[in-house]
Amino acid sequence: MADVDLTDLAIILQDTLSRIDNLVFTTGAPADELGTINSVALDVAAKVLYGPKTALGWGPGTELTGADGRDPEFRASGGYLQVRLTGDVSWSNLISIADLPEGPSGPTPVISIGTVTTAPTGDPAEASFGGTAEEPVLNLTLPRGDKGDGGPAAWSPVMAAVADGARRVWQIVDWTGGGGAKPATGFIGPTGLVATATEATDVRGPGGAGAGDMIADNNLSDLTDDAAARANLDVYSKAETDAAAAAAADPKADAAAVIAALGLKADKADTYTKAEVAALIPAFATPAEVRAGNVAGKAVDPATLVDADGYIPITANGAFTLDFSTGRKFKVTLTANSTMSITGLTKEVSGVIRFQQDATGSRTLAVNAAIKKVGSYTLSTAANAVDRCGVEICGGVVELTALEKGIA
Repeated sequence: MADVDLTDLAIILQDTLSRIDNLVFTTGAPADELGTINSVALDVAAKVLYGPKTALGWGPGTELTGADGRDPEFRASGGYLQVRLTGDVSWSNLISIADLPEGPSGPTPVISIGTVTTAPTGDPAEASFGGTAEEPVLNLTLPRGDKGDGGPAAWSPVMAAVADGARRVWQIVDWTGGGGAKPATGFIGPTGLVATATEATDVRGPGGAGAGDMIADNNLSDLTDDAAARANLDVYSKAETDAAAAAAADPKADAAAVIAALGLKADKADTYTKAEVAALIPAFATPAEVRAGNVAGKAVDPATLVDADGYIPITANGAFTLDFSTGRKFKVTLTANSTMSITGLTKEVSGVIRFQQDATGSRTLAVNAAIKKVGSYTLSTAANAVDRCGVEICGGVVELTALEKGIA
């Protein structure tokens, strides 16, 4: 880029500005996307003039520094773009501002708020733009404010129900527990506090259809037929209740008096004998009956259920049979080499068999050929060793699960 004097500079600028569509001011070399064909760009920081722009771009710039090393100065004054060298007094007109063509209108940006981040108290606030030139996004970082002083404790009203003739209204008679100035007291009206009960809102519900007075001192004492009233309400009189309570506390009380007091009939049709009552109470099943599962119409208590679920002990000193109609869980102690059969296959049930060697050990077990099994049934041989298997009875067929060996 060659140096030029003020005269040459004026000629260059006048010639250039007479042909440009617009003038672009930049800091640094202009980007290719700036300006249009024949635009001129001025790097105001480096004082370099670029253009006019062609289809190939901006091309090299021209330094606007004077020949004696003085920098040019530009200003708009008197309707002209003017120039002078640093230190000169007079300004030279370059081009009339009115002759500069107006550039195209740019798009109106639509700004939206992006992220808003809270920074620690005392940090500076920051803002940055993202997005595009047409749709910029403003991201903000704002410091947290100092924690304010706590306010006074809240007040709680002290309420009272006040009778105003047939009306019932609420009155705030005092406030408690708060700090600062105590709020005003008064009656509660439709929109806030009022001065008198007459102005307050009636909180009593509308009257019912009946003519009685549930808060009168003689409530229910003036009934014309108290027995009919008790029957309608399904309640007993005090005398009837006392008689029933006495009978419950003392089994030897006069049953006839109780029956009469409660208005029940004493004939056979409406009462039961002791034998009749006993016949209505089911008997309790035994553990054996629960295990068999073939007794109906009996009650079962929790203790019986626990007993029925226990193991049935069996000593095997040869051929032995487990009857599943009598139980579901068997504990077999082998005192000799033995062969096992299973009966009682009328119900489809499952169970457990536990095999234990005696103190001698090495007892063997053979399984009846009708019993299906999984794998070999060779027991552990150590003294007092325990093995276990599961049992399924389905369709009259006995199935043994795989033997679990060496449990103890």
